[in-house]
Amino acid sequence: MRHKANVNILLVDDQPHYLLELEAILESLGHNLVKADSGEQALRYLLNQEFALILLDVQMPEMDGLETAKRIRDTPNGHHTPVIFIADSSSAQTGESSGETQRKYARGKPSKPHPQSHPSDTEVLKAYALGAVDYLFKPLVPEILRSKVTAWISLFQETQVLRQRTAQLEAAMQQLQQESAQGKQAELALQELNQQLELRVQQRTAELQQANERLQAEVEERRQAAAALRTSEARYKAIVQNSYDIITFTDEQDNIYYQNSTRERILGYPVTESSCKRPAHEVHLDDISKVQAAMSAILAQPGMPVTVEYRMKRADGSWAWLESVATNWLSNPDIRAIVANSRDISEHKQAQEVLRQRTQRERLISASIQRIRETLDLDVILSTTVEEVRQFLQVDRVLVYRIWPDSTGSTIAESVVPGCLRILGHTFPPEVFPPEFHHWYCQGRVRAIVHPETDQVSPCLIDFLKEWGVKSKLVVPIVYQGELWGLLIAHHCSQPRQWQPLEMDLLQQLAIQLAIAIHQANLYQQLQLKLAERKEAENALRQARDQLEIRVIERTAELTRINASLQAEIRERIAAEQALRTSEERFRVALKNSPTTVFNQDIDLRYTWLYNSLFGFSFEQVVGQLDCELFGTEDGQRLTAIKRQVLTTGVGSREETSMTINGEIRHYDLTVEPLLGSNRDITGITCAAMDITEILAREQQLRAIFESSLDAIAIIDNQGTYVEVNPAACQLFNRPLAELLGQSIADLIAPDCDFKRVWRTVVVLGQGRGELRLLRPDGSVRDVEYAAKASFLPGRHLAVLRDITERKQTEEIRRALAAEQELRRVQLRFFSMVSHEFRTPLSTILGSAQLLKSYTPAWTEEKKLRNLSRIETAAKNMTQLLDDLLTINRAESGKLEFHPQPINLEKFCRSLIEDLQLNADPKHQICLTIQGSCPTASVDEKLIRSILNNLLSNALKYSPQGGEIHLVLICSKKEAIFQIKDAGIGIPLEDQSHLFELFHRGKNIANITGTGLGLSVVKQCLDLQGGEISIDSQVGVGTTVTVKIPLASARCSLTQLKMNQ
Repeated sequence: MRHKANVNILLVDDQPHYLLELEAILESLGHNLVKADSGEQALRYLLNQEFALILLDVQMPEMDGLETAKRIRDTPNGHHTPVIFIADSSSAQTGESSGETQRKYARGKPSKPHPQSHPSDTEVLKAYALGAVDYLFKPLVPEILRSKVTAWISLFQETQVLRQRTAQLEAAMQQLQQESAQGKQAELALQELNQQLELRVQQRTAELQQANERLQAEVEERRQAAAALRTSEARYKAIVQNSYDIITFTDEQDNIYYQNSTRERILGYPVTESSCKRPAHEVHLDDISKVQAAMSAILAQPGMPVTVEYRMKRADGSWAWLESVATNWLSNPDIRAIVANSRDISEHKQAQEVLRQRTQRERLISASIQRIRETLDLDVILSTTVEEVRQFLQVDRVLVYRIWPDSTGSTIAESVVPGCLRILGHTFPPEVFPPEFHHWYCQGRVRAIVHPETDQVSPCLIDFLKEWGVKSKLVVPIVYQGELWGLLIAHHCSQPRQWQPLEMDLLQQLAIQLAIAIHQANLYQQLQLKLAERKEAENALRQARDQLEIRVIERTAELTRINASLQAEIRERIAAEQALRTSEERFRVALKNSPTTVFNQDIDLRYTWLYNSLFGFSFEQVVGQLDCELFGTEDGQRLTAIKRQVLTTGVGSREETSMTINGEIRHYDLTVEPLLGSNRDITGITCAAMDITEILAREQQLRAIFESSLDAIAIIDNQGTYVEVNPAACQLFNRPLAELLGQSIADLIAPDCDFKRVWRTVVVLGQGRGELRLLRPDGSVRDVEYAAKASFLPGRHLAVLRDITERKQTEEIRRALAAEQELRRVQLRFFSMVSHEFRTPLSTILGSAQLLKSYTPAWTEEKKLRNLSRIETAAKNMTQLLDDLLTINRAESGKLEFHPQPINLEKFCRSLIEDLQLNADPKHQICLTIQGSCPTASVDEKLIRSILNNLLSNALKYSPQGGEIHLVLICSKKEAIFQIKDAGIGIPLEDQSHLFELFHRGKNIANITGTGLGLSVVKQCLDLQGGEISIDSQVGVGTTVTVKIPLASARCSLTQLKMNQ
């Protein structure tokens, strides 16, 4: 293999950090990277160096990328150099010209980055017109950039090699022609001498000897000339035979009468000395017409080289791409042949095909990802994917095979060429998909079958493939959440096919994208199920609320008795819990401080090593001693017997034993294990002794607590059955101990509890707290509060249950009473507000009416109109108050209706402001601002009027000092936005969270009259339309209210909207 030398790559960008980024991406290729920060510097480099590739930034100051590329094409070294343009995505988004980009650089204010997008057709055409080979965007993807640069460098290197070979061959041909000319001159000279010799024979017979000597000299010269000619011919043959190109000499009938050995090296056919006809089957069927056209051009244009690319069959049956340059020298008497140089370009063609396939593969994967983002319809994604994969792979069938939980399978998506059998909708038995392949595919492995009869395929699968006419098969698993969901399969039915790694990788990438699509579709289904469950829960909650109102009335009389009983029980349980915590703390400290003594004894049971004090003895006191020498006879013999048994059997033991220490009997947990030597023989024992006297005592205490606890305590095994319970548990379950032990927990839980989820949570997290409902034998249900600890002992789980039935009943009663008290409080506020708000206008109406009745004859027309105006204003206020109350009542009862009608929002706002301005104080001025185009929109005019009327009235009312009130209307295609701004007294921060509550008013309103209903009405009207409201207010500065109303053509009713929420 020839060594490919490093080449020069020119990087042009005015931004140093982008030059560093390009250098970091390309330095691993090992080529010479030359950096230029401007177009002028790049042109200077091109004057002295040749570059294999130029990476050129489009946006540069002074001389942009397009101008630089134009000047590069005018230089000798850059005329044919490939150029890859690199553009910032912002220029494509904004559509700026290169001149605009230069002016922004000159001002020092680069344009604001925009999201990446494709360039306009005009920019791309300009770039390709200047010789661009590619057009990339920042930020760059390193793998893509390296692959593209590598491809162009490989093409440059191959081109360089071809140029060198061409130059060498031309030099050899020139040298051969010179040597041939010299040989011809020598032959002509020899002929001339022969003629002179014949003439001189008759004239110079006397000089025969001298002539003979001259003749011999001339003959020798001729022999040397002939030898030189043979040497030159041998050199020519060596050059031709060692050429990397196939060199052939043919006549006008395409008969080959000379060919070099390169033909055998490239195509595998042996070289024949005699002339032969070129076999027609050697040329690919698709290229025969192209070769015939080239032959016609060669015969029609003598002396002119003709280039053609075609495929020829190798001896092994494969096809080789050749680039042939042929010249017609039939009219040249020295040659009389058609001379063709054929170069093997198979690798170049393969590289082009791989690059094309990779580009198409990236496009296919990107389209799949975009499709998954745009739709949640799994059927659409699957059907589109199999169609695109079939077109990309050029196969006869692509399908998605779904594997069901019962091991059967069926085809759920298929793309097939006309004429092939369709498998879509077919269901196959488990025998079609053996278990061993299930494990294979779960690991993500790909299976490629080129020829079923030679690829070690099972007979049943061979029959199955023959049944459906499959000659080659490629299978890629679709793994979802660690489980085999299905298979992505490609079939080739016309002939066996060799599957390429690129094709396998494409299907694997698409299988991953399909798994993502499956995950999204499942999440969408789960979301729909959760929404349905939420609706059911809301209905159940509404029913429970109705039942609660009934129970409040029924159980109010029992509240005092149950509350007293509950308080007494709570005090008892608090005391029991405190005692239990004290006992547990003592038990924990005892375990933590429990000493363990470790010691070794030899084969004679003499102590050799000690850690921690042993039964009150120190290390010096026990080393070398026997048990009988340290302890009493009875204790020593008992210890010796235990240890001697381990020495005899070689099997360790663990026993509880007792010792008399200072007249006190102490209990110990003794573990004895044999010590093994290097030959696996017993050399002694090692022991661990722990004083468990206090542990045994505490166990008895805990047992007493366990038996006397008021809370039910249960110990459960891994199968979920009770292995031990205390008397409180028997009382809670209302079952005897014998019946509870061995009973499954699930059998004692009410059916409406998801016990499996509770059990799984406790096992996974190691602990858990919550509430359950227990089922008693008499059919009654008790609410309990549980605290569980998983694996507190090996294979054992602890659960503490507390009966909270009465407590929950009490809490329900408390909540009902609180709701009733809140209702009474609201009613009192309502009656107070109504009496106050109605008294004031009624007083005004009554007073004005009495004045009109009494003084009408004496009053001027102006005074009469003033009192009539007061009556009208008071009546309007009462009407507004009644409208607000009716709106709230309808909304609460679900009877507030929504009737959208097309209206012109701009005209509507102007009309509303004129009405309000007529009744407003002259010191207030309402200003309207329109932003955007406000076409006719479908909204409920009555609801919109109520919203804006309340908000603008508030702005006028709470701006006692006067000033401007601004109404801003902002229109878009999807929604209308109303902003009401005032410079009034503002709303305190602590009141802002209660603004939409009925009858609530701010603390800083002073003597400003109001009902506290306006914002509640606004909120109810907005909820009915699916709108939003936000309030921004500062005390002493003013308030801005923003209302957003969607402009959809149809909206759901209030009840449907609440259910959806």
